[in-house]
Amino acid sequence: MTTTSPPGATTPQRAQRLARVRLGLVISVALLAAGIAGLGYLVSFEAISSFVVRIGALPEGLRWCGPLLVDTFITLATVFLVWLALSGERLSRCWDAYYAWSLIAAATIASAYLNAAHVQPSARTGAVRWDARIAAGAVPFAVLASVHLLVLLLLRLLAWSSAQDTTASTAEPKARPEPDHRPAAAPTVRARSRQDAQRGQHAGVQALLTEETPEKRVTWQDVQALTGLSRSRSYALLRQERETLAATNGQHGA
Repeated sequence: MTTTSPPGATTPQRAQRLARVRLGLVISVALLAAGIAGLGYLVSFEAISSFVVRIGALPEGLRWCGPLLVDTFITLATVFLVWLALSGERLSRCWDAYYAWSLIAAATIASAYLNAAHVQPSARTGAVRWDARIAAGAVPFAVLASVHLLVLLLLRLLAWSSAQDTTASTAEPKARPEPDHRPAAAPTVRARSRQDAQRGQHAGVQALLTEETPEKRVTWQDVQALTGLSRSRSYALLRQERETLAATNGQHGA
């Protein structure tokens, strides 16, 4: 007697086929996006390098510096945003992310302007065609779109991999542990040291707030110098301790 799997079940063979299809799609998208980015960089490099030499901004021997000082900031700021996202920072509340976005916008606009300015007059009419300037100025936006597509693909892959690991760990049958009547083990040295460091940070910020005066307010820079935390975490810790202090003063006043 043969058994049939439920309609919604996924057999190992089907899972392997889906994994191969998913891998093929990921490789195809990554290769296409990387190819578009490479072509965009090549076209923009040639246009900007020729333009800066023609207007006398740079000598012939340094013509390669012009595009590198503009287009590479698009990739640099994008990779920095990826690092912020992977480090757990909320990009909507991180000033560093806004700086990176501003850098991407400025580099893209500058590159588009330089690519459009490089367009030569038409051999037939002797005038510069506006559609030629638009086509040349669109090259940096193609670079930006392809680079960000690669970044989104990377983030999706990382999220999918972590989800698969979580699913696999929960799906594995675990042996029922034997009842253990021994007393609970003391926390490890690393856990105790982390807890002590956090208590020290809170106590240090509380000490700063007790010495605060209307003329000299405690800022997140003071908290960062004391604790060594990042800007967003220093600001969050300062706000938390201010709220705790205000609640404590309110209870004493009542």
